[in-house]
Amino acid sequence: NAVVMQNHGALTVGRNLREAYYRMLVLEDAATSIVASFSIGQPRFLTEQEVEAIANMDAEIYRMSLLADG
Repeated sequence: NAVVMQNHGALTVGRNLREAYYRMLVLEDAATSIVASFSIGQPRFLTEQEVEAIANMDAEIYRMSLLADG
């Protein structure tokens, strides 16, 4: 859903413009968090199981339904 191209920037896609826009916001927030975490030490990235657990949360399902309705 997102591609970060070295020396060029980022590109996100979605079912509609709103979804692509919100994915870009999430990508930018993630990049900010990663840069901040590296400034204080070595970050720990989520495992596949942790990512799956987050994706199955009711709040995530609700967020995705909001994006689809737009």
